[in-house]
Amino acid sequence: MTYVPPNTDSYEVILIRTALEPRFAKQVFSMATTDHFGSPAMKQVFHAAKTIHFAGKELTADTLKFVLVASENDEGVVGDWLAPIMLAQPSAGAEYLVKLLASSRQKQLIHELGTSLTSQATAGKPVEVAMGEINKFALAQATLTTGRFETLFEAMYRVATRKEPPVVLTPKMGALDNYMRFRRGSFSIIAAESGMGKTAMMINLMVSLAKQGVPSACASIEMTNEELAVRVGAILAGLDSERIEDGLLSEVEQKHLVYTMQSNKHVLDLIHAVDPSTLDVDAVAGLLNDAITKYGVGAFFLDYLQKCRAKGPLVHSQTDRVTYISETLTADAKRTGIPIIALSQFSRSSGEKGMTNLKNSSQIENDAHSIYILRQYGEDMGDLRYLQCEAVKNRKGRRGSELLAFHLSAQRIEHSGRPWQEVQMEMNDKKKDKGAPF
Repeated sequence: MTYVPPNTDSYEVILIRTALEPRFAKQVFSMATTDHFGSPAMKQVFHAAKTIHFAGKELTADTLKFVLVASENDEGVVGDWLAPIMLAQPSAGAEYLVKLLASSRQKQLIHELGTSLTSQATAGKPVEVAMGEINKFALAQATLTTGRFETLFEAMYRVATRKEPPVVLTPKMGALDNYMRFRRGSFSIIAAESGMGKTAMMINLMVSLAKQGVPSACASIEMTNEELAVRVGAILAGLDSERIEDGLLSEVEQKHLVYTMQSNKHVLDLIHAVDPSTLDVDAVAGLLNDAITKYGVGAFFLDYLQKCRAKGPLVHSQTDRVTYISETLTADAKRTGIPIIALSQFSRSSGEKGMTNLKNSSQIENDAHSIYILRQYGEDMGDLRYLQCEAVKNRKGRRGSELLAFHLSAQRIEHSGRPWQEVQMEMNDKKKDKGAPF
């Protein structure tokens, strides 16, 4: 079978469009070279853009066109090159785009080297010719490699002189922000028993991030997009999610829901969802790629981890499958720089639920940067359920727990704002009124 190089034209277009944004230009030009581009046309456009940038001139479609035409390119052809670039949306995931292009070009270079070394033209030449081909390949590979060794002084100097603080996403739930912190490239777990509220927690987190201006994406094997939308509507409008889903709202409530959705369109437009009936964990990389390049997402949620599929020579059992899923998601987070937050079920074993109860695999415990466990605190008090959210693992932060209030009908989760002792006393009083000890 003849090797066909992967088509990366659309990603090359997005990367150049991203470079036209002043806030991203420095990042793009510090990482990418013309060697990252397979399209001869985009290679020329990127070279012209980089020349303009380092000359200190304003980088626009007009300046690009001027430089390209001055380089003896036909004006109509240049217009055709620039048209898709100007129609594309810039991406906040420039680093991921560069890595994706580098990976594709490296595969193509490997193929070209193999073809060259086995061709009759090279076979009939002195060994120095073959060595020359290998040296050119090595040089190109080195150019495409975005990472390099650096001294710790260089790394610390970069940290000390950065102008913007690192991106750390928090739920904006009071004191819980001290423990629940999602950093770039991290893999986090939110675990709970079935029906405890982990999907509701995920939806509340996405809504909170959107209100902060951070786009997020969600792949839910557990729920349809319509079910997710119903819960978001209930959270924002303060209505009963079951009555919304069953079509039981009064005319006044319907008008309130529509008004709430229209008023919060800027929030809802930052939440992206896909609901595959099944999902192979290797396909998550593709979903991440689309979410980053098309929507500039700052976080990716998976509902839930144990429902993903995994294939491979080392996958022989449920434990192997979940281990492979956990390792793959950890690698995806590191590669893209996007925090991945996956929901996880507990096993049905009795006793206190902790990290060792994560269903099917202790590998999750090893791979995750942070693990948050939701436990019910006491019994439901009408429409209110208290949840203990405990950070049982936190590589770059504090461990601890906070008491959250879960409003069941509206699916809204917020910090309770109450001390543990006060809530426990209230529950004890209610138990005494029923004639049973707490």
